[in-house]
Amino acid sequence: MSKHLDSPLQNVLESPEGDKSEVRRRWRVVVRNVALALVAGSILGFMLIRNLRSGGSTSESDELLVHIVRLEDFEAFVTESGEVESSSNVDIRCQVKSEGGGATLILDIIEEGTIVKEKDFLLQFDDSALKLSLTQQDITLATDDQAVIEAQSELDKAIYTLSEYRDGLFLVEKETIEGEVLQAESDLTTAKDLLGHSLRLFRKGYVSRLQLQAQEVAVETAKKAVKVSELKMKVHTDSTYPRMLSEYESEIKKRRAGLKAAQFTTELTKQRRVEIQNQIEKCRVLAPAAGQVVYANDFEREQNIVIEEGAQVREGQVVIRLPNPNEMHVRARVNDSKIKKIRVDNTVYIELDVNPDLPVRGAVSKINPFPYPRRWFGGPIEYGTEIRILDPPAKLTPGQRAKVKILVEKLSDVIQVPIQSVLERSGSHYCVVRNLNGGWETRKVSIGADNGSFVVVNSGVDEGEKVSLNPDLLWDQVSPKAGTSKQLAKRSAD
Repeated sequence: MSKHLDSPLQNVLESPEGDKSEVRRRWRVVVRNVALALVAGSILGFMLIRNLRSGGSTSESDELLVHIVRLEDFEAFVTESGEVESSSNVDIRCQVKSEGGGATLILDIIEEGTIVKEKDFLLQFDDSALKLSLTQQDITLATDDQAVIEAQSELDKAIYTLSEYRDGLFLVEKETIEGEVLQAESDLTTAKDLLGHSLRLFRKGYVSRLQLQAQEVAVETAKKAVKVSELKMKVHTDSTYPRMLSEYESEIKKRRAGLKAAQFTTELTKQRRVEIQNQIEKCRVLAPAAGQVVYANDFEREQNIVIEEGAQVREGQVVIRLPNPNEMHVRARVNDSKIKKIRVDNTVYIELDVNPDLPVRGAVSKINPFPYPRRWFGGPIEYGTEIRILDPPAKLTPGQRAKVKILVEKLSDVIQVPIQSVLERSGSHYCVVRNLNGGWETRKVSIGADNGSFVVVNSGVDEGEKVSLNPDLLWDQVSPKAGTSKQLAKRSAD
């Protein structure tokens, strides 16, 4: 204890050991003062409580426990917390199609909050699998090119075979068969001449009948040979030639279809290769516009989405947002017990956590028709709301926390009392009011809206009356009466 303190107890403690009588005297003074203080406090407390319960005259202590009813403007708010977001964002999405439908890995990403210019680096996705696919696609493309060359060669061969048959082999065979026809006709003519000569010699007796018959058989054989050669020519011209042409033309069509298929396969391979190249290019993301980098984290899902190096994202998922600082709003969750009080365009007073001394004005712009999924079993039911910030302050960034006070009701010149001054008994509401005689009485009241601090009283108390701030202490000491002091005064006069 410091030596400069000047008190009786300190003096006692610091007195010399030899001055025992002085020490005892000062100690008695300290004890007596403390005892007197305790007794005085007890008496004062007892008198205060007795005066309150007896409904005695107004004292300074009573004034601290009452509220004078006034006509004032009433405002009711719904107060919630929320997070600042931009209403207009440039969303940077993952445009990489993962092999096998999986997720894409973030290898490198710019630090959140960085101010970037157009074409600045934002993030790099893993492209190793895509580069491997590109190499495999190059091998496939080379194989497809080989197939196109072979199909073209087979088509050229089929066309040449058709031309060779139509303009060469067919004509050679035709000429050969025509020669056979001429030879058969010549043999028939010779056989007929020999038969005529043999017939004359037979008549003269120089040739026997057997020789004549042999000559007749030779003529018939020559006739058969002529018919065979003529039939062979007909078959070759009318049947063999069209059939061979059809076969060769069909082969050409087949080879042409094979070539087309090979070419189409090659085109598909080339297109796939171009797609892979584009995917590799999309793995490196540059800023499409200037702005401030904000990660698209989402902690409202059952499985939180956290954007960072090593995180996996799906195709189409927003990874980074570049917000417009001139179009900002606050996203707030509102309990289902309060959501019916809120309307679009309600005035909102916004207090930013980074600068609570400079509140900004806003207005409700959107109320979600359906609640958020519950975060846990039995958790509160909450609805999402968006509150437009009318005049965004400088350096306002997404992610900042804010408290929003949504004005849901505003009344002018109404009677209102502190909410703790109203008691509920058996479904009715009461206030404990100072009566005309200076005592206390209960008064049944009809209440309206409340804002958590004050409640509007539609009837039951008048302007200027005094209501107790702790009616529970007085309830058992006063009897319920209905009507205002003005009404009671009128009744007394009657």
